[in-house]
Amino acid sequence: MTVVGKKLLVLTAGRLQQSIIARARELRAVVVATDRDPEAPGLATAECAEVVDALDCEGILGVARKHGVDEVLAEQTDAGVRGAAYVAATDKWLMREEQVAYVCKQLKQIVASKKGRRLTGRGAGSSG
Repeated sequence: MTVVGKKLLVLTAGRLQQSIIARARELRAVVVATDRDPEAPGLATAECAEVVDALDCEGILGVARKHGVDEVLAEQTDAGVRGAAYVAATDKWLMREEQVAYVCKQLKQIVASKKGRRLTGRGAGSSG
């Protein structure tokens, strides 16, 4: 996977995440970092910094949407795993919501059509 030009959301920006942020920047990714501590060292080295607790799933989701991130990373910490999963699950659902609604509508039409054929005796295999 290439990261050039992609927006990477790094959840927690402490000293353990500094090398990850630096490497992502070397690979020319745009790094958005979050941490509950405004003095976290990684916030200073990221292109975009947001003071948000990694346990605040709605806050993390807001940051992801605000910056239009492509990937979410919770590295060297358990604190960000839940937030990363929440963003991934929520945004994937929202992106597909229209498609799901369309498919559901089509399925309802198919079911209604089959019920109609059954009631009129024109079901599969009928010659009528």
